[in-house]
Amino acid sequence: MLKITFIIVLFFSSLVVFSQNCEELTIEKNRLSEQVQKLQNDSINFQKRIDDYGFVIRDVRDSKNELRIRNEQLNRKKIKIDRDKLREEVASQKAKIADLEQNNLKKDTLIAEAELKIKQTANEEREKGKQEAYNQIAQTYNQPFDNLLKFSTKQSVERDLLLVGDDKTVMKKLQNLQSYFIAKQVLSEQYNEKNVKLAQDQLNDITEQSVEIDQLKTLIKNYKLFNDALKVTIDKIIDIDKRFIANDDEYNQTLKQKEILAELASYFRNYRFNFTDYPYLSEIVLEIMTRKQRNANADIRDLFEKL
Repeated sequence: MLKITFIIVLFFSSLVVFSQNCEELTIEKNRLSEQVQKLQNDSINFQKRIDDYGFVIRDVRDSKNELRIRNEQLNRKKIKIDRDKLREEVASQKAKIADLEQNNLKKDTLIAEAELKIKQTANEEREKGKQEAYNQIAQTYNQPFDNLLKFSTKQSVERDLLLVGDDKTVMKKLQNLQSYFIAKQVLSEQYNEKNVKLAQDQLNDITEQSVEIDQLKTLIKNYKLFNDALKVTIDKIIDIDKRFIANDDEYNQTLKQKEILAELASYFRNYRFNFTDYPYLSEIVLEIMTRKQRNANADIRDLFEKL
C-alpha cells in the first residue's frame, strides 16, 4: 500500500514537474516565436532595404553609364571640334605657305628679270666699252711704226692684242711690234747663238719700214762681237789681278783702278760701246766697275763665266 502510495505521489510529482516544464516550454516557445517573428520582420525589412539598395545601385550604375555615354559623346564632340580646328589651322597654314611660295615665285621672277637686265646692261656696256677701246686702239696705232715704238712696251702690245678685234691692219701692226720686242729681249740675256738666230728671223718677218728695226738688226748682228770683246777685256783685267796685288793704301788701290779702267775705256772706245744697246753686257761692266772701285783686288772671274 505504501508502495502504491509512493508511486502515486511520484506520479503526481512528475506530473507537476512535467506541467511546469510544459509551461516553461510554452513560454519559451512563445518567446522563440516572438523572436522568429521579429527575425522575419527584420528579414523583410532587410530585404526591403536590400531592394532599396538595389534600386540605388541600379540608379548609380545607370547614372554612371549615362555619365560614361555623355563623356564619350563630349569626347567625340571635342575630338571633332579639335579635328575641325586642326583642319582649319592646317588649311590656314597651307594657304600661308601657298602665299609664301607665290610671293617667292614672284620674288624669284623679279630677281631673275633684274639679273637678266643687269647682265644685258653689263653686256651692252662691255660691248660698248670694247668698241670704244677698239676705236682708241685703232686710232692709236694708226701712225708710223717708229712712233709706236716710242710709247709702246711688250706688255702694252700683248694687252692690246686681246682688244684689237678683227681689224687685220691693226692686228698686223701689233704683231710686228710684238716681234720687235721679243727680238730685242735677246740683248738682255746671256749670248746664245740659237736665240740670236731666232731674233734675226723675227725681225726679218716684220713688214714695216723702220729705222729702229734696222738699228736693232745691227745690234743683234754685232752681239757676238761685243760679247767676245768683253771676254777679252775681262781676261786682261784678270791678268792685271794676277801680276798686281794692290796694297790697302790709297795710292796702290788708285793706281790699279786706273789701269783697270783703262782696259774698260779701251773696250768702250774701240767698239763704241753704248750701255743702252746691250743691257746684259752693261750689267756685267757695271758690276766690274763697282767691285773694283770698292777694292782693286776684287775677284771678277765669276763674271767671265756669265758671258
